[in-house]
Amino acid sequence: MVIKWTTPRAVYTVAIVLAIIVAVTTVLVFSNFFSSAQESWPTDQDWTLVTVNGNSSTDEEGVGPCKDHTIGGANPSGENDIGSQATCAPTAYNPGSTDPTATLANTYSAGFYYADPNGDSSACSNISDDFLFFRTCIVGEPLSADPVVDGLQNSFWWTTIDIDDDGVIEYYVRLSGQGKANIETLELLYEDTVGTRDNDPTGEPVLTSKLDPLNNSYARSLFTPDNGTIGNSIEHFIDWQLPLTDFDDAFGAQALCQGDSIKFKNYSTSANANDPFQKDFIWPLDTSSDLIFFGTTGYTLNKEAADLNGGTLVVGDIVEYTLTATNNGPTLDTLSQ
Repeated sequence: MVIKWTTPRAVYTVAIVLAIIVAVTTVLVFSNFFSSAQESWPTDQDWTLVTVNGNSSTDEEGVGPCKDHTIGGANPSGENDIGSQATCAPTAYNPGSTDPTATLANTYSAGFYYADPNGDSSACSNISDDFLFFRTCIVGEPLSADPVVDGLQNSFWWTTIDIDDDGVIEYYVRLSGQGKANIETLELLYEDTVGTRDNDPTGEPVLTSKLDPLNNSYARSLFTPDNGTIGNSIEHFIDWQLPLTDFDDAFGAQALCQGDSIKFKNYSTSANANDPFQKDFIWPLDTSSDLIFFGTTGYTLNKEAADLNGGTLVVGDIVEYTLTATNNGPTLDTLSQ
């Protein structure tokens, strides 16, 4: 058997002689299942927990004796306070510091994502129906009393993204709750490589701006599924989504494609349109999430077979298989993904 391991820069080949006596042939069929895009949101079971150093992305909460060490210059509260269902009385429990076992049935984890490549994408081809979905958990109600007219509360919710694992933000996804619903926006900003890369969205080009995101199905809010069973407050999910085709660079070229890997620099909140980390964020700012693959696993496998006896394959023939593993990520350790 010949095993090939390919990366964006090299092909690694290991030759193994393997004699197989053909007796029974079993065909294994692997299928990918994808939810539909914009009009249909993922179910609670579809979302993937964001992890940091292998641990669920929990956020400390500043309630009672509990302290939140991942906040900006202004104290968060309500809709701009990221939550992880802390219980601070009578027994102090703050998940940001003790990392509970997180599952999709609870909301100890504060950060989630979902990638929807619709099954027909290849690199930058056929991505017009592909979407990225973002979710964070917050303590207060993000919707105004009349969300159809007044939209969201007066806050900003952010996802910051590093697409090349250099520790610098390339994209700011900014959900704005400022103003009436019909003038609120979900925007994608690009950290312009032409100028100074300073992790500051001020003056950066806006690649896309979705007006009235609540009423146009680009954003929503709902209660977390475990309210009343854990934690000491009613918490909420706030979700937002963008088409993959919006993720261009400053020159209009597609910069994020199906099969690429990214890291989240953080989920965060603010009351300032130019300071993503003014209020609350999940993990320390000098940290990033673990590697996230968009739409594919870390590698793909292709198998080829050759009958070394020649002619028609019969019981007793020796078959040589060639397995080619193609690395879809930026590092050599993705075979374990």
